[in-house]
Amino acid sequence: MPIPNSMKLIMKEGEYSLEIGLTKDEYEILSILGYRDMMNVWVPWQAKVESFKNDPDNQSKLEEKRKELAETLNKKQAKLGESIDNSEHFRIMQQAYEEAGRNGLTDEELKESCIRIQYPGAAIPPESARSGWDNRHRSMRKKFSEAEFIIDTGDRRPTHSSRARHLAQGIEPRGVARVWRIRNLPLTEDS
Repeated sequence: MPIPNSMKLIMKEGEYSLEIGLTKDEYEILSILGYRDMMNVWVPWQAKVESFKNDPDNQSKLEEKRKELAETLNKKQAKLGESIDNSEHFRIMQQAYEEAGRNGLTDEELKESCIRIQYPGAAIPPESARSGWDNRHRSMRKKFSEAEFIIDTGDRRPTHSSRARHLAQGIEPRGVARVWRIRNLPLTEDS
């Protein structure tokens, strides 16, 4: 049985998880289980969690929680809208995601796209632009993600360093960088 009061629900950048503190013996047992045995542990647990949805008390609590989450999301979206209206950098990032469309962008691609938009036609943008976007693009992307303006597509692309390693050593580049795209893509004639 998990250690009492050690269960923690975690939501980070659109991914949901559950952290549970275990005893050493429980850890050792779970570490040797294969996929089928692990499913035998979790399927009944998932069924029990699902059954809580049918309890009338829980249904009203779920409805309250959904309303709270909707209000929080509306506030985050309003704040992001304000930031886009008042900050050139937020407008540039919005444009970068809009231009990327369905393909989306990794963090590296986002940074490069933002620099290209900020300094159109510049063969070599100023170093201050590169370091400025280095310092801000992840925190800004997090705000776009929290406001559900962008979503994690579930795809992964190779980074610049893995591509360079591939060319230099003949190693196959791995897709490790998350790809983010606009949540609601605009309707176009080619859709």
